[in-house]
Amino acid sequence: MKLVGKYQDIHPTAKIADSARICGWCFIGKDVVIGENTVIGNFSEINSGAKIGNNTLINSHCHINSDTVIGNDCIFGASVLTADEKYMTSHTERIKKTPCVIGDNVKVGQHASLVCCKIGNNVSIGTATVVMNDIPNNEVWIGIPAKKLRDVSEAELKL
Repeated sequence: MKLVGKYQDIHPTAKIADSARICGWCFIGKDVVIGENTVIGNFSEINSGAKIGNNTLINSHCHINSDTVIGNDCIFGASVLTADEKYMTSHTERIKKTPCVIGDNVKVGQHASLVCCKIGNNVSIGTATVVMNDIPNNEVWIGIPAKKLRDVSEAELKL
């Protein structure tokens, strides 16, 4: 692993590939796994149990919630958030948490929020989109709440 800058807070149980780059002012939690050639940008927080695949870029100021799974060859714009609860509860109420599962070759625009969802492979999500439902393979989604814009073309799949 290559540390770029200062002040990374990396839990000793985190498993980070030798070719991964962790940029300054990051938090990497307990039992996090980060794959080969993956870059974690400044001021990002990767919480306990999250798994990030190979060749993935997590830009600055991202918040990846506990137990989130992110596939290979993904790009997250700045300030993307994943969450495992759809609504606020009192501190005494217990709810089932549903971590996000994100497929391979997924592009997420800056400031998007992914909430309790499964995202298929080859998906693009627009800037500031709020995703609260599952998205199948090969689609482009935008808006608040997220709505399907179109399918990903065969030409785009070959890029």
